Amino acid sequence: MMKQDIALLAGLWHRFTGQSFLARQLAGQIKKDGGHDMSDLSEEDLVSLIEGRFAGDWNKAAFAFSELLAFYVAVDSGIQVQQVVSWVCASLIIRDAVQKGATDWELQFNNFIKVFVLVKEQLETDECVNILAHVFGSRYDSSH
Repeated sequence: MMKQDIALLAGLWHRFTGQSFLARQLAGQIKKDGGHDMSDLSEEDLVSLIEGRFAGDWNKAAFAFSELLAFYVAVDSGIQVQQVVSWVCASLIIRDAVQKGATDWELQFNNFIKVFVLVKEQLETDECVNILAHVFGSRYDSSH
């Protein structure tokens, strides 16, 4: 995760919640939504992933966040606003895991795009474009 990614998350968090962005709050939302699938990652792991300083096992992160994307596909009651930010964060972490070789877009793309379609009505058009640019922008390596 890079500074620009954190700025994107902070802007969305503030718009949706009216609160200042705290990585620990977002980590709490991710832990809540991810449930058991997040059990291999500590709260500190989640915060370090959000802040771009994670030095742990990217395979564990890839699995946990892949499951989180799948959870958001299955949410029956609609995705809440904090969950939109969690989904964006999960997508950025999946992007980073792809770059680290821990997963690939062949496994992740369908869940990413299904949730994108579900949440796009809650987002402004420029936010949608910005999310796509962050997830699939120039840092994306098509060899994965």
